[in-house]
Amino acid sequence: MTQRARALCKGQEVMRTSLAMYYQPEKFNLVEEDRIEIEGAMPVKMSIKPAMQSLFGAANIVANTIVPVADAAPGLLSPLDLPTGGTERAASRYVVDKSRTAKPGYLPVTRKG
Repeated sequence: MTQRARALCKGQEVMRTSLAMYYQPEKFNLVEEDRIEIEGAMPVKMSIKPAMQSLFGAANIVANTIVPVADAAPGLLSPLDLPTGGTERAASRYVVDKSRTAKPGYLPVTRKG
């Protein structure tokens, strides 16, 4: 899966991102890594091998999606039909509950505020 985004300011591209994710990357002769490349006055190229587990980020997205999905009208929706992280529902956002133990496959969350 590949996601791409561009940020524009007054019609000029000021940022471009690309995210490529693979299931079993070794089957495609790919190295499992997180790579960040920043072009500019002070360029940065960074690689983290093996890639960091995305479990906590995915768990955060799922937790923050619970309220808008539960509040949505019946029917088929696209993720684009739902509000994104905090833009319209800041009062119902979830945060990691540091008083409880996180473990693989489980991230304790609680409502923020």
